Amino acid sequence: MQCSFRQLKEKSLSTEVTQMQWNPKMDLLALANTQGEVWLHRLNWQRVWTLSPPTGTTEGQGVTGLAWRPDGQVLGVGYQNGQVVLCDVEKAEVLHTSTLSHPVSCMTWQEAEDKHRVTSAPVHVDQSSSPVSSPATPQDTAADFLPRLTPLPKGYSATDKANSEEEIVEDNKRLSSQTRLNILVVGDEGGRLLSVTLSSDLQCLSAVVQHQASADTSQPEHTICLTTYMENTLRSMSEAWEDILLEMDNKLAKFAETIDNKDPDWQVSDEFLQLLMWGKASPELQSFLLNTLTEKGLKKLGLSIDNSYSNIEKLVLNHLQRVIDNSMKNFKAFFRWVYAVMLRLAGEQVPSEVSKMSQKDLAFVAEFLQENLTQETPSPGRPKRFNLEKVGQYLNKKDEDLPFPQDLSKIPWETFMQSSTYLKGSELLFPHHQKKSLYQVFNITKTAVDRALEGPAAVIGRSFNCLGSLPLYSMVKRFSGGEPRHVFTLVIPDQDTLSRILVIRHPTQLHSELLVMEGAWLKVGGQLGEQETKRCSSHKILDVSYYDEGTLALLLQEGEGECCPVLALLPLMALDDCGFAVLDVLHTFPLAATVAAIGDRVGLCMYDVAHQITQYRYLENADPGVMAVGGERKVGAVLYGHQRRLRLFDMNAEEEGDSDEDISDNDMQDLNETR
Repeated sequence: MQCSFRQLKEKSLSTEVTQMQWNPKMDLLALANTQGEVWLHRLNWQRVWTLSPPTGTTEGQGVTGLAWRPDGQVLGVGYQNGQVVLCDVEKAEVLHTSTLSHPVSCMTWQEAEDKHRVTSAPVHVDQSSSPVSSPATPQDTAADFLPRLTPLPKGYSATDKANSEEEIVEDNKRLSSQTRLNILVVGDEGGRLLSVTLSSDLQCLSAVVQHQASADTSQPEHTICLTTYMENTLRSMSEAWEDILLEMDNKLAKFAETIDNKDPDWQVSDEFLQLLMWGKASPELQSFLLNTLTEKGLKKLGLSIDNSYSNIEKLVLNHLQRVIDNSMKNFKAFFRWVYAVMLRLAGEQVPSEVSKMSQKDLAFVAEFLQENLTQETPSPGRPKRFNLEKVGQYLNKKDEDLPFPQDLSKIPWETFMQSSTYLKGSELLFPHHQKKSLYQVFNITKTAVDRALEGPAAVIGRSFNCLGSLPLYSMVKRFSGGEPRHVFTLVIPDQDTLSRILVIRHPTQLHSELLVMEGAWLKVGGQLGEQETKRCSSHKILDVSYYDEGTLALLLQEGEGECCPVLALLPLMALDDCGFAVLDVLHTFPLAATVAAIGDRVGLCMYDVAHQITQYRYLENADPGVMAVGGERKVGAVLYGHQRRLRLFDMNAEEEGDSDEDISDNDMQDLNETR
C-alpha cells in the first residue's frame, strides 16, 4: 500500500543530530545533537525545551543514549563521560543524576507487562505455555505512618523548581504516576555493550556485546528522593543562616570598625555589656544607635532574623527547635532592651511594656552578647564577621565537635533513656550524635544508606546467569526487541551490500537451564506487497527498529534504478514462515575471538519478506540515514545521512488524522491527564 504514511513536516536542523527517540505516550520527539544538547519537539516542530549538557561535560562528550520511561513522564539521557541524567518531560528539570565509570553505550527502559492486558501475540508463539503474571505492584503505605515532607522555602536558590510546588515535593523523582514495575538498563563501554533489551515479563535480559558485560548498580529511587530532600533542606537552612549573618554584618560592620580603630582589644559585645551593666553608652555607641541603626533599621533587622529563624525551624527536628527557641528568646530580649535604650537616648518616652526588664530578661541579653556577638579573627583580605554560634554550629560542615552542645539533662526522654538499662545503648533506637552538626549526621546517614544498598545490588547482579552466547558479526546495525514471549535480536552484518538481516530469537520463559536460540536470514526483494511490477531486484536495508510488539519498521533503499528510499512496516507474524533453525549455542562466556560467526557456521535459510510488506512509503528526494518510530502514537521520523535534515510522518494508515496544529495542541493536555 504505497503512501500509507502521511508526511507532516520536513525540517532543516541547526546542528547535526545523533540520536532520536519518540515519547511512548505523547507526540513528542527527543533529539540529541553533536553539541551534547537534547531537544524536545512537538509533532508540529514547536520546541518544548532544550536540555544543556551537564556540568563537567567537555566538547566531544555528547549524548550516546536516549530512553523514555514507559509512561512517557521521564527521559533518560546517557553521555560519553558516563553520566546518566533523568529529566522531567514537562520542563526538562533534572530529577536524578548517576555517574558510571565508563561511557554510556546503550539504554533501554522496559515496563512489566500487564497480566490483564489482552495482547495480539504472533501465531508462532507457543500458546500452550502458561502466561507469566506480572510482578505485583508494591503498595507504599509510608504515608499512613509518616508526616508529609515540608515544602522547602521558595526564596532560596537551593530549592529545586519542582520542590517549590507543594503538591510534588514528595515526588521529586516523578514516581507517583507509575503503576507497574519498570527497569532502566544502561550499558557502558566498559562491558562493550552494544545493545540490550528486557523481555516484557522482565524474566530475560538479552544483550549484544563485543567482549563481556559488566554489572551495573542502582539504588532504590524512593531512598534517593529522601536523600535529595535532606540535602536540599540542609542547603536551604544554610542559606537562611547566611541571610542572618549578612544582616548582622551589614548593620554592625561599620560600628565594629570604629571600635577597632579606637581600641583593638575592645569589641562590640563589650560596648553593649558596658551599657547593660552601667546604663551608660559611649559616644560611638550612641551615634551608632541613633544615626546608623535607627529605630526603623532595628525593627527591620529583628524581623529579618525572625523570618530566617522561622524558615529554619520549619525544616528541622525537635532537638534543634529547642535551640532555636532559646536563641529567639535571647534575640527578642536583646532587641527590646536596645529599643528602650534608643528611645531614652533620643529623649522619647519609653512604653511601659518595653521598659520592664526582669532579672531573667537581663540574663537573656547577657547570654546573647556573650554567645552571639563574638567576632571571628579576620583572615587576610576579609573583614571581621559576627558569629551566631548557638544555631549556626549545627550547620557546620567541618568534622569537629559542636562548641555549644545542648544540655540534655532537663529533657525527660533523655533522662528516661539514660536511666533505663534496657534502652540505654539499644540497637533498636537511632543513635544520638550529641556533639555533631546536622551536616555531619547527614553524611553519616548517607554513607550508611549507600552501604546498605550495596548488598542488594550485588545480589541482583549475581542472580543474572549467562545461559548461552552466540558469536555474531562486526555489525553495522543492531536492534533488540520483543513481543510477549520471545526476544528478537536483528543484525545487519554486511556493511557494503546491506542486503540481509540475521534474525535471532529465543523464548523469555525458560523451562530449563538450556537456552534454545533460533535463527534465520531475511532479505527484501524488489517487489513490495502487491506491486504489479518490480522497481528493482532487491532493497538495501539501511535501518531496522521496533515499532510495536507485533511490527518491525524498516528503512530500505532500492538496490538500483532510482535508488529511492522506502519507509516500511513488517508484521512479526511474517517471520513464522521463515523456517527458523536451532543455533549452536556456546555455554561459555566470554566468547573466544577465533570462533566463526554463527551465520557462517550454520546453514540458515534465506527468506524474502518483500511480499509481506503492505504498508510503505517512498521517500522521494531524500538521503536517509536512520529512523525513529513510535507505534503507540503512530509517528515516525527519518533523519538524513548528513544529520541536518529530517522528515516527520503520521504512520496511521487507516485514517488521515487531524491537522498538525490539532495534534500538537493536545500534547500538553495528554501530559496533564497522565500526571
